[in-house]
Amino acid sequence: MLRNLSIITFSFLMIGQIANAQVTWYDDESTWLTETINPSLIDFDNLSLAEVISMQFSGVTFSSTNTGQPHVDDADPGAVVPKSSPNNMRVRDPNLGGGDWKATLSSPRSAVGFWVWDLECVGFPESKAILKTQNGGTIEKNICEIHSASAGQDWRFIGVTSNDTIVSIEVIPDGVNGTSGDFMVFDNFSTATSIQSIPAISTWGLSIMIMLIIASGTLVFRGKTT
Repeated sequence: MLRNLSIITFSFLMIGQIANAQVTWYDDESTWLTETINPSLIDFDNLSLAEVISMQFSGVTFSSTNTGQPHVDDADPGAVVPKSSPNNMRVRDPNLGGGDWKATLSSPRSAVGFWVWDLECVGFPESKAILKTQNGGTIEKNICEIHSASAGQDWRFIGVTSNDTIVSIEVIPDGVNGTSGDFMVFDNFSTATSIQSIPAISTWGLSIMIMLIIASGTLVFRGKTT
C-alpha cells in the first residue's frame, strides 16, 4: 500500500506542473531560440509550386479548418520575398483575404514558431492564434497584441513556448469568414522543446526525497510487524 502511495505522490507532483499550461509568446526569433532546444525547421522549399501542404513533414500535419487550403507559393502579387527562398506558404487568394490554417503535432513538442508577412494589425486587429496543449486545454491569443504596431508589408515572427506538450496551433486572420480580410503569407515553421517543459532539478529532488521518506517508513513498518 505504501509503495502505491509513493507512486501516486510522484504522479501528482508531475501532473501538478502541467495541470494549468503556462505559455509565453515571443515576437523575436532569437529570444525564442534561447528558450528552446532541438529546433526543427520546415521552410517548404523542397516542395513544388502550388503543391498542397498537408502531411509531407514528419511530426506535423498542416490543414485548413475554415476556408482555403495551405499550399506552396513563391511570391504574392506584391512580390514579397519568401523568408527563405524559394517557397513560402499561403492559404487563400490575396483578393479574398484571410485564410486560416492549422498545424497538428504528432511528435511531442512544447514550442512552436513561424514567420508571417503582411500582418496588418492597424486595419485588422483581431487576428488570433489558438493553441491546444495535452493537459492545459485551449489557449487563445490575439497575435496583434504581440505585434501591436504592425502595419503589414514585412515579415514578423510569432513564437510560443509551453510547459506542456503542444497538440496543435491554429492561425485565424481577421476577416477570414468574409469576402475580404487580412491576407497573410507564412514561412519557416519551427517546432522545438521548451526549456520550461523540462522538470527542474528541484522538482525531481523533492519527488525523490518524498519517495525515500515513504520507502524508509515502509522498512520501519515491516520491521515492527516481523
